[in-house]
Amino acid sequence: MFTVNQLSKYSTKPMSKHWTAIKHLLQYLKGTMLFVLVFSKTGDKGEAMLAGWANADYANDKADRKSISGYVVTFFGNPICWWSKKQSVVAQSTTEAEFIAMNVCVKQLRWTSYLLTDIGLHMAKPVLYNDNSGATTISKQASLNANTKHIEVRYQYV
Repeated sequence: MFTVNQLSKYSTKPMSKHWTAIKHLLQYLKGTMLFVLVFSKTGDKGEAMLAGWANADYANDKADRKSISGYVVTFFGNPICWWSKKQSVVAQSTTEAEFIAMNVCVKQLRWTSYLLTDIGLHMAKPVLYNDNSGATTISKQASLNANTKHIEVRYQYV
């Protein structure tokens, strides 16, 4: 998904290196066409039935310094939805960029959880994974502080 996101930037005027990357991507897709997802009732040990992994790069786009958020939601360890997109605001820190990604992922987890419940599947509470301790700490705090107030006010959905 990240590769498609990056290549789509050059869809109006692709250069030779972009066509090479597109061909490589298509070869990969052709080579993995017969791969399948297997959903089992037990899942892997210690694995939540519904889980989300959120991540972001920080200010990676040199043109506008906006970060890219992404997430993958899994059901019994298999990816069922994923997303990658440039953030609409310029994050002031890695923690803020990661918190924005967590915010989007939590919304998808909640929607997916409701959908699965509506079709009769009852499960444990979804789990959100993130590799930034600062963003995780902010999501668990009950009170605002001066350094993170702007993040919490804008993205308090997590």
